[in-house]
Amino acid sequence: MTSVFLIFIYMAVTTFLLGFGSLSLLRRLTGETKAEKAAAECGQGRETPCPADGAAQTACGTAHGVGPDGIALCMAGLVTATVYAQFFSLLGGVGLAANAGLIALCALSALCCRRELAAFRFLKPAVLLLLALLFAYGTSRGYIHYDSDLYHAQSIRWIETYGIAPGLANLHTRLGYNSSAFALSALYSFAFLGGQSYHACAGFLALLVAAESLKLLRIFRGAAPALSDFARLGALYYLFTIFDEMVSPASDYFMVLGAFYLIIRFLALIERREHSYFPYAALAMLAVCIVTFKLSAVCLLLVAVKPVGMLLKKRRFGPFFLFLATALLIAAPFLIRNVILTGWLFYPMTAIDLFSFDWKVPQGVADADAREIAVWGRGYTDVSLYGAPVSYWVRGWFLGQGTTDKLFLLLDLAAIPGSVLWFLAALRSERRTRSVNRNALRMTAAETGPEGPISPVQRHEQEGHGASVTEDTSLPSATDTALVMGTLLCSLSFWFLNAPLIRYGCVYVYLSAFVFIGLLLTWRFPCAQQNSAQKAVWPEAAFRQAGEQRTSRSEADSRKADTQQTNSPAASRKTAASLLQTARRGVCLAFFLLFLVYKLLATGAEQLGQFENAYWIFQKDYNHYEVVPYEIDGHTFYYAGSGDQTGYDAFPSSPTPARIRMRGESLRNGFVYDEAHE
Repeated sequence: MTSVFLIFIYMAVTTFLLGFGSLSLLRRLTGETKAEKAAAECGQGRETPCPADGAAQTACGTAHGVGPDGIALCMAGLVTATVYAQFFSLLGGVGLAANAGLIALCALSALCCRRELAAFRFLKPAVLLLLALLFAYGTSRGYIHYDSDLYHAQSIRWIETYGIAPGLANLHTRLGYNSSAFALSALYSFAFLGGQSYHACAGFLALLVAAESLKLLRIFRGAAPALSDFARLGALYYLFTIFDEMVSPASDYFMVLGAFYLIIRFLALIERREHSYFPYAALAMLAVCIVTFKLSAVCLLLVAVKPVGMLLKKRRFGPFFLFLATALLIAAPFLIRNVILTGWLFYPMTAIDLFSFDWKVPQGVADADAREIAVWGRGYTDVSLYGAPVSYWVRGWFLGQGTTDKLFLLLDLAAIPGSVLWFLAALRSERRTRSVNRNALRMTAAETGPEGPISPVQRHEQEGHGASVTEDTSLPSATDTALVMGTLLCSLSFWFLNAPLIRYGCVYVYLSAFVFIGLLLTWRFPCAQQNSAQKAVWPEAAFRQAGEQRTSRSEADSRKADTQQTNSPAASRKTAASLLQTARRGVCLAFFLLFLVYKLLATGAEQLGQFENAYWIFQKDYNHYEVVPYEIDGHTFYYAGSGDQTGYDAFPSSPTPARIRMRGESLRNGFVYDEAHE
């Protein structure tokens, strides 16, 4: 636990500095001025102001517009460190030299951003410290994932030792399942110290997502529940689930945790109606990195529609091409490693066939590998049934899921038509609101009446058009919300039609359900209001510029008007809407509280039952297995003595004797597939 906590500190410092430097560099290259930066960070240029309370400020940035919060900076730095580790692996082993270069980059970032760093303020460091200790405990022990001892550990050791080797997938096809998470894990494994290879990166990422998710506690201090809070609740559910598993460096955890963070922050941006393209574009870069964690997350790139649309609408072609180049930079080392490891651009997908290297995995082997993954996810192992229709396997697949997962899947099924109906209703309501407001704004900005200037709102009502329609700007727009829901449902469909194993796509299963529930419980359609002094869409600034403020009425007239308004149908509708909103908020609070208490008690009881008085200094290591040595071209290899797992120590190894021949004298020269080799 102690070693993991120290690694967390090292990761926090390096990723924070890298994130600060990379985001500052992007801001300067995109030409954002200090005024634009302040507007983007502290509410000027948003349709809703920056919240005043500290907990809410962390959702949009640090207080007073200093910049993004520490969680966002660490996530940005994690992306930078991932890209750096992959590029370094193309040159050699990722170890001491890679960490020296990392520290040099951090020092350069601190030097270039020293003024901004001096002004940065961390919020609630004591809470983050306690959270870090909790997750260091969870990451130091627990269940080592089956696939970690099958090929994750070997993949990381290859990166630590050689960086990369052409045709490595010929040794074991699973070693061709390239993930940038393995390069990141090698960077922070500290295997070069001569002890064990640590695997704490998944735990650190879980720590960041937990810190972001705990912001939903603001609703217990009076804040209204938002869609992002339901996404945070889904993330907490997943964190409780993997608390005793995040010790493993499985790429699934990196992808799922990254996707949770992406959707939560994107929802938080559209909830405050962020007008700056920059934070959306930064999240799109995170989406690219998540795809390099696991290629099946490709549908998450749909979130880029938002910043791309904003940039093209404003004809900001410079920033558009800059972020496009940044996305290519993030993806480039992942694609290069794919080609070197397997000879294919997207292994095991063989539809795109661009190369003919001698180390290329044969197409038949790659196709068989892809089919094996698909049928395994559907709940059976007979590869000959790969082409079976969905109707053949879906019933058995569904019945094979856990009770809770079945419930989530049923909610997802309801979310597909439900989201479409919600979007149509919300879009119609928004259009009606804009139409009414547009008609009112066409009237004279201010006209003189017996009691003073008349606002467009009053004139609109006096002419018999009915009560004004209020647009609730505390909610995200229908199109932005539909983009998030569409991204989740597209990802869910892609996962289901390819390899629907729950751990591969649980983030889509959980988030689709939680966000859909949030839509039902939090959305407030525009309501009719007759009192122009209440929140209305007509800008009071325009009214003030057009004429003087309305003269005050006598106290008797005011009381009479108030009585009439209280007894009016509009007032009754407003009261009913207020009661409904209070009831929905109570339901949200009860739902959140019961869920959190239940999961805390369940996870606590599970941890007490599994408690081991061990791993207080060092992290639990990979498991050890009996292996059988054999030689190929004078080099010693190993295969599993029983089963198919070999762990980390036996290197290089594979489940069975490999059918390969060496491409050169060194292991770094790689391997060529040789079916005749025994």
